[in-house]
Amino acid sequence: MRAFVCTDYGSVIRKLVWLNESRAGVYVGMYDKAANPHASYHADGTHHMKIVHRGTEVTSFQEQKLPICSIPTYHSILGHGAFYEDSTMSQLPEFRTTPKETAFVLISHAIFRHIGALAMNMFIVNRTHELEFLSQMYARYQDDTFDLVTVSIFRLEHFPSHNLSVVLYRGKKGRQEADQPSEGGEK
Repeated sequence: MRAFVCTDYGSVIRKLVWLNESRAGVYVGMYDKAANPHASYHADGTHHMKIVHRGTEVTSFQEQKLPICSIPTYHSILGHGAFYEDSTMSQLPEFRTTPKETAFVLISHAIFRHIGALAMNMFIVNRTHELEFLSQMYARYQDDTFDLVTVSIFRLEHFPSHNLSVVLYRGKKGRQEADQPSEGGEK
């Protein structure tokens, strides 16, 4: 499995998130030239998170977890965010199709409206707990603080009992902003 999450910016489709799988494990990351945040969750349960700091790749987190095939429900492997502004979006690579990709998700720029940022979490999910996982994501990310944007689920080929999921959400506007009149009309 090889997938991307993309958005449109200035009439160009840009890659935000990449997801890969091999027999050795699952790999996810954000496209960010400077920091390159990414994580790996190996078949044996070794979980790493790495980031580039001052030009050097640094392991910011490492621990031994359950092997992928033994994850009973779901486990978060990376959380991050993106700002919808020129300094961020213009640095992202343009989406180009390749024969290796199995899926891609395109998020409209309209999702970023009002807040200008998008947060995301990636999870390994046991397929027998998909409905429970979706219910938990709605409970966690759809409330007075957050709007759940989308939950995308990708089938893992090398670990058929599990899926890889990307949960995208954004913060809601503050109550003060929401109560202010909008242009051309009253609240």
